[in-house]
Amino acid sequence: MFDDAIRNAIQEFLNKLLVDGTSFSLSKMTGMFNSSINALRSEVAITPTEFDVNMLDILKSVSETVVLPIAILLITYVFVLQIIEMITDKNKGNDFDIGQMSFLIIKTAIMISLATNAFTIALGFSDLSTWMIEKVPTEQVEMKASVEDKVLESLKPEVIYKDSKEVVPDLKEVEDKETQEMYYKIGEGTVTMMISFISLIFTMVIGGIIYLVAWSRIITILLYITIAPIPMATVMSDSWVNSIGQNYLKNLFALTIQGFLMLVLLIIYNGLVTRTTGLIEAGESGLQGIILMLVSMGIVARMLMKTQGVAKSITGAN
Repeated sequence: MFDDAIRNAIQEFLNKLLVDGTSFSLSKMTGMFNSSINALRSEVAITPTEFDVNMLDILKSVSETVVLPIAILLITYVFVLQIIEMITDKNKGNDFDIGQMSFLIIKTAIMISLATNAFTIALGFSDLSTWMIEKVPTEQVEMKASVEDKVLESLKPEVIYKDSKEVVPDLKEVEDKETQEMYYKIGEGTVTMMISFISLIFTMVIGGIIYLVAWSRIITILLYITIAPIPMATVMSDSWVNSIGQNYLKNLFALTIQGFLMLVLLIIYNGLVTRTTGLIEAGESGLQGIILMLVSMGIVARMLMKTQGVAKSITGAN
């Protein structure tokens, strides 16, 4: 009898330790992911000016002093090349077309104007992205506390019959105490706690991916804005360099759409959370609950990484 009391005391202590460890992991896991996913809206909506206004001034200076002269040189090359082609195509200048020459001069002037204002034009795409994002209605995303309660509920000890090991119905719990004993789910609790700790580590990685995608996008936008004069200088050209400007604008527009898609993904994730919560509350296994939570988080991280590819496929960018 004394040995049973010691065994029960040890099992009770271990069970409490496992439940507390699992509870800690689950609360940290859901809290960390929820804060990361909710911070996504503000990180995606941030403009280059809000990111760092001093850095933006430096990038503008670099664009005007380093990139713009190259763009002007490229415009000059295209202008001279088209004049040569025009002369050779018109019987070595004998059938020289003044109207076509005037059109070339006007087109070159437009190219110069685009190149000199390229930084501001490219920055406008970021403002367009912010406008689109602000129009997307997103709510606070969070996994319900009932999900964690469901997992912990499955680890609670049960009263069983000593002989049959069957669970004692609630109405008979006070009867025949000598034929009953407490069943502590040490094995299941150990596995659940280990999986919850592993899930916590994966959640840290997923949280990092969320910030990685959001910050990579804004950094890519800054790079595109800085180099803008060169591709902008080729947009109006009829030669092979025309594809540079067109592909640049497609990619810049894809970055604009990507931010919008990331916010739409949050709306979809809200529905996924509701679906996951329903499945967890309807299930009986705590392990299944943790796995479903981890799967829903992994889906969001994976789809966030694919938003750039989806945006490029929409705009036809290479």
